[in-house]
Amino acid sequence: MTSTAESLNAAVASRLASFAEADVIQRIWDRDPSVWGGDAGTPELADRLGWLTVGRSMAGEVAQLQPFAEEIRGEFDRVVLLGMGGSS
Repeated sequence: MTSTAESLNAAVASRLASFAEADVIQRIWDRDPSVWGGDAGTPELADRLGWLTVGRSMAGEVAQLQPFAEEIRGEFDRVVLLGMGGSS
């Protein structure tokens, strides 16, 4: 009998192999909403891929964000980001 960890490792390896075969990473970068199943024409699927380029778009905001960061750095020593994701 295999252990739970061995079963999990096998399941993860199998899923990763199927992702590679389906070229999932490239399809995500190509903003292909069909990666998540359903109708590829559903706007909600395509609209939720903005995180792919958020770093590039926020780079132009650094000059405006830096003073704010300096201001709160003296008031806080931790920041917690909470999020549920999806349409929740």
